[in-house]
Amino acid sequence: MADASVGCENHEDIFVKHIFNGQEDAWTLTAAIKGAHTLGSAKPQFSGFDGFWSDAENAGIFNNDYYKSLMLKGWAPQLAVNGCPEKNQWQRVDSGKTAHKELMLDADLCLAYHNNKDYAECLKTATAMDCAHLRGMGTRLAATNGHCCANTETNILFDYDVLKAGKQNAFCGQNITEAKQGERSHCCKSEGENSYGDCDEALAPTGPAINAIYSFIQNENTWLKNYGTAWNLATENGHEGLSALETKAAFIQN
Repeated sequence: MADASVGCENHEDIFVKHIFNGQEDAWTLTAAIKGAHTLGSAKPQFSGFDGFWSDAENAGIFNNDYYKSLMLKGWAPQLAVNGCPEKNQWQRVDSGKTAHKELMLDADLCLAYHNNKDYAECLKTATAMDCAHLRGMGTRLAATNGHCCANTETNILFDYDVLKAGKQNAFCGQNITEAKQGERSHCCKSEGENSYGDCDEALAPTGPAINAIYSFIQNENTWLKNYGTAWNLATENGHEGLSALETKAAFIQN
């Protein structure tokens, strides 16, 4: 399995180029199999990471809440988890944060976002049009690549039907029925003073599986179908040219 502390480089080596090699939708399948994180949590005594991928209501349900957590909440780096410098994760920083500890790892958020510090810095002194040449120029997302807030503007979420116009939508601790300006203040409420801004372009995140993630939020059955395909490929991949052993291994008697 992929190393959670490495992120999308590991996904590419293990899933895209190996397990799902030859599949046109390799990144979609990679994102789909990651959806199993909607169940359970990471515990320091086992992995060194700490928290749940879903909120308290959904942490025990096999559903698409993992993808909603990715895109409908705000995330910022939490370095040296429990004092371990090798364990870095992302913590929820939007106004909906509760005592229920939620996390994302580099291996999760990198599917949706890149680190694009140059674009964020450009926006501090210029317009989006002036900074357009820097769009899509970031690096693979990692908690150690700079303190920032991973969040998405509501405009694109309504455009992609991730959020439903005219209906109550939970977003960064708010309930909204339409796209609004200024939602960043809710999504990145406790990002910290040392943040350089948005990790990626909030109006158009550029992670390698972003479109798949949108589709999985739109329709849970789309995720379940892709999850089934990804699971079968991951567990049924064999190796050609194997032959039976000529002799049986002897048991060692104590």
